[in-house]
Amino acid sequence: MEQIDKKAVYDALGITEEQLKNADDEQGILEILTGIDGDGDICFAYIAVKPSLYLEYQQKVSMQEEIDLDYYGNVLYSKKGQYPSAGDQAEIEAKFGVDHVYATKFNRDVERLNQQSEGI
Repeated sequence: MEQIDKKAVYDALGITEEQLKNADDEQGILEILTGIDGDGDICFAYIAVKPSLYLEYQQKVSMQEEIDLDYYGNVLYSKKGQYPSAGDQAEIEAKFGVDHVYATKFNRDVERLNQQSEGI
């Protein structure tokens, strides 16, 4: 897999790596990750990924490599199963203010834009 040019990404976003590292103490980029836990069971986790490590984290996800979640951020909620149930989602929405409807629409829009940029 091709290495991400972090400097080009930072330049495009108008931020520095130092600014992202400073944001690590105050913020996280929310991800819902599905994987296999230490017992070999399918599980999901809501993770607040450190902004300064997000590109590296995404690269590991895309390569389906093992990920040390504690290194990349904070696990906010996790449970066995492939995807959060409606009850799990309601609990997460109440605790952390996550809007699952917005997240779903946003992910669809990103996928559509990716496909357009790839000429699919």
